[in-house]
Amino acid sequence: MIELRDIYKIYGHELVLENISITLPETGMIGLLGKSGSGKSTLLYILAGLDLKHGGKIFVDGELSLIKDKKRIAIMLQRHELVSWLSVHHNIRLYDDFHSSLFPSLSLFHISSYMHSAIPLLSLGQRQRIALNRSFYYQPDIILCDEPTASLDHQCAQEVMYTLKEYAKEHLVLVASHDEELIHEYCTDVLTLEDGHLEGHIKKRNKGKSTAFHHDYKRFFVLFLSLLKGHLSSYVRLSFVFFVTMCMLMACVNMTCSFRKEVQSYLHELLPRDALSFRCTSCPLSLDKEKYVSQVFLYPEDYELLGISLNPQRFNQRECIEVMDESQGVKRVSLGRYARNDNEIIVSRTLFNRLGRQLNRSYYLYYHHGRKAKGVKVKVVGVSFENKKIEIYYRRRGNLTLIEQCFHHKVNYRYGILYYTRGLSLSYLIRKYPELHFKKVGKKSEDQVSQFFNKIEAVLFLFASLAIVSTIFFMCANIDELIYKMRKDIALFYCLYAKKGQLFVLYYMFVLSCFLFSSLLSFLCINYLMIFINKEVIPTFINARFLLRWPYLSIIKMMISSLLVVIFITGYTLRKQLNIDIVNVLKEN
Repeated sequence: MIELRDIYKIYGHELVLENISITLPETGMIGLLGKSGSGKSTLLYILAGLDLKHGGKIFVDGELSLIKDKKRIAIMLQRHELVSWLSVHHNIRLYDDFHSSLFPSLSLFHISSYMHSAIPLLSLGQRQRIALNRSFYYQPDIILCDEPTASLDHQCAQEVMYTLKEYAKEHLVLVASHDEELIHEYCTDVLTLEDGHLEGHIKKRNKGKSTAFHHDYKRFFVLFLSLLKGHLSSYVRLSFVFFVTMCMLMACVNMTCSFRKEVQSYLHELLPRDALSFRCTSCPLSLDKEKYVSQVFLYPEDYELLGISLNPQRFNQRECIEVMDESQGVKRVSLGRYARNDNEIIVSRTLFNRLGRQLNRSYYLYYHHGRKAKGVKVKVVGVSFENKKIEIYYRRRGNLTLIEQCFHHKVNYRYGILYYTRGLSLSYLIRKYPELHFKKVGKKSEDQVSQFFNKIEAVLFLFASLAIVSTIFFMCANIDELIYKMRKDIALFYCLYAKKGQLFVLYYMFVLSCFLFSSLLSFLCINYLMIFINKEVIPTFINARFLLRWPYLSIIKMMISSLLVVIFITGYTLRKQLNIDIVNVLKEN
């Protein structure tokens, strides 16, 4: 049993309902008469729990509670609101999308002829019949009807009232109408609203049965697909914004990381990773014989290699080819053989081509010391394809021997590089040779390069953040516009007692699916663009070995960060937009 005590409602400064106190039975058909603006619809909204901004109390079975928390309610709205982007069948079964229910199919009031028609193409009377079918579909405990026969002919109106009366034998039906003849013909009790007061009497009836009420997200996916189909233009517009932004971010990350890797690769070729520098005035010979040590290269003090030439008489800069000899040990000789003495050298493929591609031929290496430039005879016995930066490979300490042969005195040195293989213990070398002061080669340079590229990335992401901020504002505007366009649909969802959390999930699915689709599309586009640039643009116009690469870890971090931003902004926007005034929205034209 439902009891209303001292219910009142104020619109602005006008008192619409005043001290409404009445007890409603569990079953029966009750008519509600009154002039336009007398508060009939307002009373139905209060009973349905759609209008909570009222005074007074409502008791259900003796407990202070909202009726909708205890009973299953259907409200037949005066404007018979339907969701235009859903089918007729889906509109009728819309209740199932927000509740764990599945009721038998229902086709009352001759709607089978237009079951497959689009909602915007139907007449007002046809829409009225669909709304009535929806009210009966989920077998509510209470049906609240606001002008249920307004758009129907006399015969159909009689059929509707008869069906409501039959239903009222086991349930409660309240009908608000201007048609006094129909109300008095079919309703057992009639109430009249005059100047905000309720006049009339309701007889007591036996208590009927109530049905349990549940809800879940069982049919949400079908409703979600219908939402996409009905708002495809908004979906495409939002996807385009996400697509442009993600392409900019991915391109930014891709370029900076590719340049970083290329510079680091260049440094690794110049300054190999498996190398230690040391400082000394005399290097013990035992260091060359240590396990896992592949090569020891010493830098002579005040001596400079000018190049290699065929001229044995004197140094001529035009005839001399400049070379680099900061040699690490040769791991593999591709042509020829390994050097057997200090006057035999191995050259790189590039230098071998520049020398005329002749093995076992004698050349002269010219060194500069003080004001003199002298040459020493060497023989090219092998070619290595390993490192493109280093062009001459000596035997161990072979460069010192050649300089001593050239200038006929002992060579002084201060620095050296030790090349090693895996397994070498740095702590062991430091303990055994403390005077050499070992340091990792290239570590300082790598740190400086990393700091430099970190600054570049910071600047690029600063500019990219402008795109992100603009996207956020545009996204908020799109979501606001989408929710504004659908405010009547949302009000209808609330009339079917959809939870706010369910609508959050529905629109989150809309926005996040849009973001994920755009991210995947932008990834594929950037990937194909990279392939094209690597295969066509770089070889044709740049003529360099530089290649664009995917920094997968950075891309994943960027996408996760973007996803979190989208989730936060969407949640903030939905929280603001879903708090609509249901009654005012339903009254809008």
